[in-house]
Amino acid sequence: MFLAASPQLFAAAVALFLLIGGVTGWFFVNLRSLDAHYTRLGSEMKTVFKETFPEATRIDAPLVQMQARLRKAREPAVAIPAFSGEKRALNILADISTRIPTSLIINVGRIVIDQESVQVKGTTDTFNTVNLIQSRLRKSSRYDDVKIVSATADKDKGMIRFELRLQLGGPV
Repeated sequence: MFLAASPQLFAAAVALFLLIGGVTGWFFVNLRSLDAHYTRLGSEMKTVFKETFPEATRIDAPLVQMQARLRKAREPAVAIPAFSGEKRALNILADISTRIPTSLIINVGRIVIDQESVQVKGTTDTFNTVNLIQSRLRKSSRYDDVKIVSATADKDKGMIRFELRLQLGGPV
């Protein structure tokens, strides 16, 4: 009875062996494909890192290094209060806001304050308003010079886009 079942057991063992061999072979082929894909992505990440940060000389973990550099770029370059004496950012903002009449239509989109200048970008209703803002800010002893860098009409919105640069200096 055992001898009669022996060819069936042998066939089952061969089928099991072939199945295990096929699964193992598929596993190693898939592993090799994934390893090649991983290597290709790693080299692409290094390429992107080199293009983004050409000054970098050592690249160990490009993703981690990119995240660290982006975090560093988001940090403010100078902590507030930024300047000594009365050239503090809040005092500059207070001076600008008190000199611009509330009756004017003005939307400030960006103000950048550094140690030498203040850059104000925004929109208003007319070119005359930009000139009025410039003349009011020139009256301050806080600024050595107030220039209109640009003033252009936005045809879509019917507003005037402007940029002013205030050169810091002078006594407060």
